[in-house]
Amino acid sequence: MKLYHILFTLLLTALSGLATAQPSAVKKALRSAFKITTFKADGTLNGTAYGAFLSEEGEAISAWTPFEGAATAAVIDMQGNKYDVDVIYGVSDMYNLVRFKVKTPKKGGPMAATTEQTAQPVGSEAWCTRYSGKSTTAQKLAVTKAETFMTSLPYYVIEQTDNSFGDDMVGTPIYNAQGQLMGLMNTSSMRTDLHVASAQLAQTLVPSGLSLNDFTLRKTKIRLALPTDYNHAMIALLLAEKRCDDDTYEAMINDFIASFPDKEDGYVSMIQLLTKKKQFKEAEDFFNEALKATGETGSMHYSFFKTIVQKETQMADTPYEGWSLQKALEELDKAIALQPDVELYKQQRELLIKEMEAK
Repeated sequence: MKLYHILFTLLLTALSGLATAQPSAVKKALRSAFKITTFKADGTLNGTAYGAFLSEEGEAISAWTPFEGAATAAVIDMQGNKYDVDVIYGVSDMYNLVRFKVKTPKKGGPMAATTEQTAQPVGSEAWCTRYSGKSTTAQKLAVTKAETFMTSLPYYVIEQTDNSFGDDMVGTPIYNAQGQLMGLMNTSSMRTDLHVASAQLAQTLVPSGLSLNDFTLRKTKIRLALPTDYNHAMIALLLAEKRCDDDTYEAMINDFIASFPDKEDGYVSMIQLLTKKKQFKEAEDFFNEALKATGETGSMHYSFFKTIVQKETQMADTPYEGWSLQKALEELDKAIALQPDVELYKQQRELLIKEMEAK
């Protein structure tokens, strides 16, 4: 019995040692880890992976593969909080990495990781996340090879000690001893070592005006983020009108208006979309609200003139009280009064008058 107590005490001591083996910085960093599940358009499971948050505003990175063929995705963090994926910023197919943003509450955003800025030498600790919700832990391995890619970013190879990280662990966050995010794990059924491209790669994954034409990004139905540059955003909006369904396009228009509230393009696009959907009252109300944001400009009245004419000529079978060629003429006259030097407006007025007289 005495021997039993000694052995039991030794076992508790050993377990206690294992529990405290993780540096405190790593324990804290693990709170930035999450599991992501993606779904097809019919709601069925598409794939799973892991990842880490990069900001409290919901910016995150994960493995790209589960996003292929996905229509929606949701993240569950270590605290059990669920976040729906909102938009994708960019992807690296070569390194199986996607940067995206989730919808976050106004208060109490996710715990963010600190991205490693200094490369780790061979032999350094690499703490590999073992995600299991609130009981998430990390296993210590070591960097066996440190290389460079994209001129200056570190690329690590880590040999497994027990081959316990398989294909189902793709995207697992790996931290250094200081709790900084080194990158996400890539695994393969063809090898046992783990490959980790620097998490700094995520900063290069940004949307452009032509992202909607990107072959890789077109493999997912999850909405792409709007570029932060106005000119690129305009190109993206033009492409979205042709490539996206109405709901996705409307969401992108709203993003544009939120990003560039002083630009008329977003408001005009929304008015045209609402008209296309035969929501004429909503389009007119939106136009009146847009004038408050942009101010009375000739170009806004001219755009509304074109919208009314298009409706009256192409959707004449769906009447809307208050919209007519006469109403279009009134809007054009307002545009001319505000910008009398624009010859285009005057030319359009002559054509409209002839059209009205012909009827």
